[in-house]
Amino acid sequence: MYKTHRVVRGSKSRTRKFNGKCESCGTSICSCKAYQYVDESNQAITDNSLYLCQKCYSERYGVKIKTPEQSFKERLADRFIRMADSQEDADKAAFLMRMSDFILTFE
Repeated sequence: MYKTHRVVRGSKSRTRKFNGKCESCGTSICSCKAYQYVDESNQAITDNSLYLCQKCYSERYGVKIKTPEQSFKERLADRFIRMADSQEDADKAAFLMRMSDFILTFE
């Protein structure tokens, strides 16, 4: 049987079970809102990483996680920019660009 030069090794351990709360601060969170560090090159690190809330995850790993509202505003503004690029009328294109700027600056 032919073996490749480098065989991808999987972890022998099982993944940790989620207990319904952040393992750093202890706040109760849903499993869909729990964040877990993923290491592409070492499955054992991924299997043993903590389940954290958004605040604890961003503090520990220095990652800025966008809220759903921020993601929606960026998608909407991007849509207005694409519409402005496809417009032949300069006034309509300028209006759409102003709308995209307004959406991004609106709190």
